[in-house]
Amino acid sequence: MFKPSLKELEKFYKRLGEQGFEPGKPWFYVSGALTGVSNIKDMKKFYEELSDVVMNHGGFAYVPHRVTDPKEHPDVSPMEVYEVDMKAVINCRSKGAMVTVLEHPSLGVGAEIQKSFSSGVKMIYIAPAGKGISRLILGGGEALSGISENISIIEYKNHKDALKKFSEHLDEYFSVEKGYRR
Repeated sequence: MFKPSLKELEKFYKRLGEQGFEPGKPWFYVSGALTGVSNIKDMKKFYEELSDVVMNHGGFAYVPHRVTDPKEHPDVSPMEVYEVDMKAVINCRSKGAMVTVLEHPSLGVGAEIQKSFSSGVKMIYIAPAGKGISRLILGGGEALSGISENISIIEYKNHKDALKKFSEHLDEYFSVEKGYRR
């Protein structure tokens, strides 16, 4: 198993601090495809905007490409990416949720979803309207935890619509004091 050095952990937490991380803030993980996506600049911008919505509501949003992007952080090994991202998923357990954009297929997103299910993390799926969502990921939360209410679905027409609906969803189901309660 990967054991990060103190120097590596220091770099990781420095990057988180640059993103607005403060101990005790409810933690959200913004998940979305990064590899093999033709409109990657647009998608990264969308992930950043979802993060801004979380931050504007008082939570902290972990966005993987900010910390482990292969182009911006080529020094981060595949094992480090796995360890850092999976620990970040687990951090959502107490008061946060995993926010998953289902616009493009992704093996990495599938791994993050599975880790969320097995860790008892609540899920917010953000998906294009009419595109359909795999029954496997819809049923996974119920199969592992017995609670299908741990999954919320926000369908959107375009990214602007998604941001509006996501903000309204957090208005209804999130507070810094109580965390994400759905």
